[in-house]
Amino acid sequence: MSSELHLIRRGCNYFAGTVVGEGDIPVKKCLQILKKAGYDGIVSLEYEGAEDCLTGIARGLANVRKILAEI
Repeated sequence: MSSELHLIRRGCNYFAGTVVGEGDIPVKKCLQILKKAGYDGIVSLEYEGAEDCLTGIARGLANVRKILAEI
């Protein structure tokens, strides 16, 4: 495993960066909580995975826009 793509955690297990909306984080639930709280500010996303960064950001942005349209 490349140290640039996978990071080791204290329990000696690894995690890898992924596209927003395609990993383990419940993005829809997080955005629902923000909406319910009345937040109307900026939401930013980052990408640090194995794919090209522009591809990862574009897919993540598409995923976030789709989720926001659903809630």
